[in-house]
Amino acid sequence: MDRRSARWLRAHPVAGFFGLAYAASWTIWLPLVLDPSRAVPGRPWYALHFVGLTGPAIAAFVISWRLGGRRRSDFLRRLSLPGASGGWLVAAWSLPFAFILVAAAGLTLAGQGGVDLAGLGRFEKLPGFGWLGAWAVLLLVAAPGEELGWRGWVLPELQRRRGPLAATLLLVAGWAAWHLPMFVYDPVFGAMGPGGLAGWLVSLAAGAIVLTWLFNASGESVAAPILFHAATNAVFMSAAAAGPAGGVVGALTMALAVGLLAVAGRELGLSRQSRTETPP
Repeated sequence: MDRRSARWLRAHPVAGFFGLAYAASWTIWLPLVLDPSRAVPGRPWYALHFVGLTGPAIAAFVISWRLGGRRRSDFLRRLSLPGASGGWLVAAWSLPFAFILVAAAGLTLAGQGGVDLAGLGRFEKLPGFGWLGAWAVLLLVAAPGEELGWRGWVLPELQRRRGPLAATLLLVAGWAAWHLPMFVYDPVFGAMGPGGLAGWLVSLAAGAIVLTWLFNASGESVAAPILFHAATNAVFMSAAAAGPAGGVVGALTMALAVGLLAVAGRELGLSRQSRTETPP
């Protein structure tokens, strides 16, 4: 990296991060965008979908090493588990599964039919993996591939300048735009109308608020966001979330986000004072 580009990156680390994350993920997804017929779950080409999810992590490592100094050491600190107590890790992993259990009980009581909880082990996008293999992909590839970048790197950068809530909303905008290639090759995204798109954006914002809370309240360890992200995907991508159950789980996640905003205090990590200093 020459001096001019290094100066630009130091002056615009957030823009540099998003540019690298988009470039990494979108390049990996390009064969699927050029020929969406390749994007068939279970086929070899579809592996690119999951590999592309690591773009934010790639960007976080590259930009941290390029900038060095405090940014690099802080990023490495966030990758460690000690900052997050066992209680936060358990809560992060358990919440989405608790929501599907509440959905199952509520729908049964309402006479809407039961939820096939055995469907938690069946994943249309990961056929043949079994529940253990699918969870491993989500926990070891998909969730850290995103969270090492979104919460592990760019959220703290934005929080220094904007504070937690504004930082979260700005992150949601960049996070949503990162998904754009999926609207070409993923039929679920491609089938979204204006109402579905609005609902998806609201759900993304709700999830981001919960993830900011978990990140800040657990001592800025990225472990808790990784676990919550992986568990949320494990629920929503499973057969158990088909039909109204998925909607109930989404509504409960939104209710949690609204509740956090309503009672946000320093202990929740959503009203922490913004820091304006820039690390060397």
